[in-house]
Amino acid sequence: MLRWLEQLALFGFAPLALALLADGGGGIFLPLYAGAAGAALLLRRIGRGPALRLDWDALDRAYRRRLAGRTALVAAGIAVVVALDPGLDFFGFPRERPALWALVMCLYPLLSVYPQELLLRAFHFERYAGLVARPAAFLALNAVVFGWIHIVFWNPFAVLLSIPAGWLLADTYSRTRSLGAVCVEHAVYGNLVFTLGLGRYFFHGAVGG
Repeated sequence: MLRWLEQLALFGFAPLALALLADGGGGIFLPLYAGAAGAALLLRRIGRGPALRLDWDALDRAYRRRLAGRTALVAAGIAVVVALDPGLDFFGFPRERPALWALVMCLYPLLSVYPQELLLRAFHFERYAGLVARPAAFLALNAVVFGWIHIVFWNPFAVLLSIPAGWLLADTYSRTRSLGAVCVEHAVYGNLVFTLGLGRYFFHGAVGG
């Protein structure tokens, strides 16, 4: 019960409090880095340090084939959302601000993806997987948690659109137990979001984005 409450505090109330304080702004990175650092220290303290290894060997042929198929599926899904939302613009970011877009493509995996995956996959799996008996149920829980932390962008679309992506990432981590593999996949999906036109919901939220 205590661990359920801990999970609720860390991954439920804390993102909501941060959303209220930051109001979808840029003040989310310091808490993210602090949380990731704390998670890494705790994993080492409880003897789960190997979970922090990137393990590039997991990026084998089967992984690459699965990632290619999923990337096509995610790109198609993003394209549908962008086409249905008149406030979004296909390839608007790279077309209108190519230098900033290129910078985001390079820095997003390092500054955002890695700490997120350390928290949401390495730490969350190691700390809370035992709370749920069925593996599929835990994947669903992890996906919902991943979606919910996007409440920091202060719009429901960021939360809802992140849940299916979270399930794919949780599935990859469950299969590979590789932080490197899931970071690569997360980076691919995120860069697609910013490139194809969905990034508005993941900068400063739908209002005023």
